[in-house]
This record gives sequence, structure tokens and C-alpha cells, in this order.
Amino acid sequence: MHIGVIGINHKLAPVALRETIAKACARRFALGNPLTDATFVLLSTCNRCELYFHAPSLSLGHEQILSILKEQIQEDFDQKLYTFFGYD
Repeated sequence: MHIGVIGINHKLAPVALRETIAKACARRFALGNPLTDATFVLLSTCNRCELYFHAPSLSLGHEQILSILKEQIQEDFDQKLYTFFGYD
């Protein structure tokens, strides 16, 4: 199974930005699935917020997730995120 991770942590961003991203992820991904062919798991702690996802195309899923987050968050945040793609 192909799995991707999009995340942010305390080394990359201040707490206010991490909190904003965590809340946006919870609104859009934890309570429902905005993408029909993807599945998500949200991990949010005081030090990091990570969205684990599986989609047929990880790059397309990554692009769609960032697009959804940019609709929710007005700050410039995408340069502070980390992303990993791989197998489970």
C-alpha cells in the first residue's frame, strides 16, 4: 500500500501556525472525506500535526490536500511542511 505524509512540527513553525493547520485538517479531513478515492488519518499533538493518506496517485492526492488546506488557511504555510511518500 502506498502511503503519504504531510506534516508540520515545532522545529519548522510556531505554535500558532501549527494550531491553525491542525484545526483546518480536523475540519476538512478528520470528520469527513473530501476526496472520494483517498483515505486519511490525522495525528495532532502539541509538537506536530501529520496527515497520513492513501490514494491511487500520491502526488495527485498531495496536490489536492494542499489545495484544500490553502482554501482554509490564509497564511503562507506550504514552505514549512514536510512530505514523505512510501510504502506501509
